[in-house]
Amino acid sequence: MRCAACGFENPPGLRFCGGCGVPFQAAAAPTEERRLVTILFADVTGSTALGEALDPEDVRALFARYYTIAKDVVAAHGGTVAKFIGDAAMAVFGLPRAHGDDAARALSAALELRDRVRADPRLGERLPIRLGVNTGEIVATTEPTPGDFIITGDAVNVAARLEQAAEPWAVLCGERTARAAAGGFEFGPLVEIEAKGKSLPVRALPLLRRVRSSPTGRVPLFGRDQDLAQLELVARRVMSERRPFLISLIAPAGTGKTRLVEEFLDRLPSLATAPSVAIAQCLPYGQRLTYEPLRSVLHRLTGIDEESAPELARDRLLAWVRDLEIDSPDRTAGLLAATVGLGEVDVPDRTALFAAWRTVIEAASRRSPVVLVFEDLHWSSESLLDLVEFVMQPRGDAPVLMLALARPELLDRRPAWGGGRRNYVSLALEPLEQEAVAGLIEHLLGRPAPELVSRVVARSEGNPFYAGEIVRSMLDRLPSLDDEGGVEEALATLPDTVQATVLARLDLLEPAERRLVQVGAVFGREFRASGLAALEPTLAGGADDLAERLVEKDLVRRSNGGFAFRHILIREVSYQTLPRAERWRLHAAAARWLEHGSRGREEELAELIAYHYQEAASLSAAVDLSQADVDEIRAAAVLWLTRAGDVAAAAAAQGEAARHFRAAIELGRPNDLPELHEKLARVSGGDTSVEAYTNALRLSREAGRPLDQQLRVLSGMLMMYTRFQGAVTRRPSEQELNQMRAEGR
Repeated sequence: MRCAACGFENPPGLRFCGGCGVPFQAAAAPTEERRLVTILFADVTGSTALGEALDPEDVRALFARYYTIAKDVVAAHGGTVAKFIGDAAMAVFGLPRAHGDDAARALSAALELRDRVRADPRLGERLPIRLGVNTGEIVATTEPTPGDFIITGDAVNVAARLEQAAEPWAVLCGERTARAAAGGFEFGPLVEIEAKGKSLPVRALPLLRRVRSSPTGRVPLFGRDQDLAQLELVARRVMSERRPFLISLIAPAGTGKTRLVEEFLDRLPSLATAPSVAIAQCLPYGQRLTYEPLRSVLHRLTGIDEESAPELARDRLLAWVRDLEIDSPDRTAGLLAATVGLGEVDVPDRTALFAAWRTVIEAASRRSPVVLVFEDLHWSSESLLDLVEFVMQPRGDAPVLMLALARPELLDRRPAWGGGRRNYVSLALEPLEQEAVAGLIEHLLGRPAPELVSRVVARSEGNPFYAGEIVRSMLDRLPSLDDEGGVEEALATLPDTVQATVLARLDLLEPAERRLVQVGAVFGREFRASGLAALEPTLAGGADDLAERLVEKDLVRRSNGGFAFRHILIREVSYQTLPRAERWRLHAAAARWLEHGSRGREEELAELIAYHYQEAASLSAAVDLSQADVDEIRAAAVLWLTRAGDVAAAAAAQGEAARHFRAAIELGRPNDLPELHEKLARVSGGDTSVEAYTNALRLSREAGRPLDQQLRVLSGMLMMYTRFQGAVTRRPSEQELNQMRAEGR
């Protein structure tokens, strides 16, 4: 039987390849995945009475309209309607694709669904609905039919309970959802819901309305002085040379693009006289118009109020264009109006529309410099990208500075974005230096905490968003940062905001790329193409090319002849998407592959092999396995943990050796324990060593171990009591010591 992973020809009857250790029946890409999602439940109250009062066909027509509205609203906010059950609808946000702000999307959808049903003349008060929204981890099982999936998990049950507890026309959301979407919504006071099937009350908040987020107490800018200087340098060139420039700030989420531009705009008045600044926010969902972000640009440049009636807005726009003293002002104004949905006729000529925008921006800049900021340009339409590049083609004097803030996905869509232009600058924000991140963390904590700061610095790896969210999560969870155990737990828990942001990037990958990061995450921070192919034969032959594509997408980097995740949190989120059965299989396969390759290098790889066997052994209790498989994995884990402990002890790393021996004791069979406790005693000290020697002596006697082994253990115990007595809390009496000496003789 030839192995698909390594080509080794095996004799029949083997379960694992003798060449690389991979199971012959290696699973294909998993049909299950763990996800962080937000669930929305909507239910009609009083539907039973409605069915009694109306003809069945009338009831069916009402519910069909309600379902249509629900599907439209959910889809517009990037969610998926999972199912309709009677008079209830369930939608999920974050599946099959995460967006980074799925909690906020779900809350926006809940408010819009409620308001549209309530305002509908046919539904209105006849179909009062109540809604529940909750965020949490689920397991998604993909069905053979594309787009179909089944989701299970407590987050689904809680969302249903919240909906049942809500009043008609009310929205109740879980505490976790409110925390993830904080800043853009107003909530009522916290309430506790006695939910059926829950041992403790569910904490929830009534959702009241959307609000404009008003940033208060802006965090100082840390570590971006050079990037800020580059922006200011280009701005000075724009003003002095009077020609347009496009600056692209391209970096992953959380690197501080928006905060850098905020600081730049604060300093802009010192660089230019009375500049006109317009900020366009590209939306990830709900775009009704191709050029929707240009609406805010037009409002800012013209002074049109966003709430103005269409007729008034058109009149104000025409007056502004005429005041610019350009040719054909009426036609130009009509083209601008059509761009943002204020036009009264269609405009089939896209070139004319682009020219109209360039003309008015240039004309406006002759009166005062114009600065246009496009946030999240990677979410924009193709037509908007075309328009931005068209406007930046210089035609004489025009002090126009355009800032495009985007994630690397923009370059996936437009590899040649801005290329070849003399008036184009691209800035790729690098991770912050450790000192800058430390300053940010200390500012957020509000007090010096060197040890805690260093741990958050290490975890965030130069990403200011990650650092800030980790600190805020700790402050929300812990009444006191002096609680060492609580701090440890909080640091180990990935904030929902960070997890959602990383997951949104992973969901943009092709299936093979996504599978590679999942399998690579099993190895840890670093992985090799040969290891990936051994664990997942479907990746054989293409792992290197796939990894190179991920290097281009800035998710991994080359490292030590292989590849490494660009950020440790990318690895963690990738790993968390794997269900436990997949983790068990992959860790067991990784251990066998490393074990096979360790011949002659056992000491070098002992700890790594032990890690994978230990992970597989700890997962075996949660996976449906035969007892033979469980025993096999546990025995291998004990063997390699013991070898790892011996290697660490030989290098005078007693703490690590003790950790390995304790792990082996937890997994070991009774026959393994006497020797393991003795090894633990030798690398420990004080009371821990005495306790381990005591257990070793007792177990050796019970197991009938040779007398020389019992003597060795007894001698070690006597040495602890006599030569290292200062490290032992309780020292036996002289009579007890004499009895031990006599037994030894």
